[in-house]
Order: sequence, then structure tokens, then C-alpha cells
Amino acid sequence: MDNKVREIAYEYQLLQAQIEVLSRNLELLSLAKAEMELVKETLNNLEKDSKILIPIGAGSYLKGAVTESNKVIVGVGSGYLVEMTTSNAVEFIEKRIEEYNKLIEKTSSTLKLLENRLTQLAVKVEELQKASEETSES
Repeated sequence: MDNKVREIAYEYQLLQAQIEVLSRNLELLSLAKAEMELVKETLNNLEKDSKILIPIGAGSYLKGAVTESNKVIVGVGSGYLVEMTTSNAVEFIEKRIEEYNKLIEKTSSTLKLLENRLTQLAVKVEELQKASEETSES
């Protein structure tokens, strides 16, 4: 009986650690997606208003204006930058947002499965404790 409880406790701890990691990943994915959505919104609004704030570091900005709004330099991963038309950049960003949506959905699904397993283990421990109490009362 004690071995079974130890096994369950070990699995419970492992699941908690996995849930913590997945929760952090989910948060990071959500932040990255929100950043992409902000980039998309900015690109879409460039045609309407060319005034922007330019980050210069330490939370400081310069006011500026975009002189060429039909070309954008986009980070495509691994430190590579590619010049694209604004419309191509928006399409690229939309695809990235969709990828984030899929990853968020997959991570959320896995997280729910692990949380359900955690609940099952808690119930199992409760059942083992009741059985142990009944055995010791007899």
C-alpha cells in the first residue's frame, strides 16, 4: 500500500512540474502572438498614419514618420531579416499568428490532459487512504 502511495506521489510531482512548464510556455506563446498581432495592426495602419514612435532603449522613444511605407524588413527566424512589401509582411505575420494559435491550442489541450490526470491521482490517493483507514479500523 505504501509503495503505491509513493508511486502516485512521484507521478503527481512529475505532473505538477510538467504543468508548470506548459503553463509558462502557454504564457510565452500568448505574449508572442500578441506581439505579432500588434505588428500586424501597425503595418495595417501605416497607410493611414505615417507617424510612429521609434524605440531607442530603456523605455524611451523618438517621434518619427515613415517615409517609405510599402517596404518592411521582417525577422523570419534565426536572426535573419528579409525585406518584403507591406502586404507580404502582413501575410507572413498572419501565418505566424495562425502557427501560434495552433501551438496555443495544442499546449492548452495537453495541459488539460495533465490536469485531468492530476485530478485522477488525487482521487486515487483519497481512495487508498480510505481503504487504509477501513483496514486499520477492522
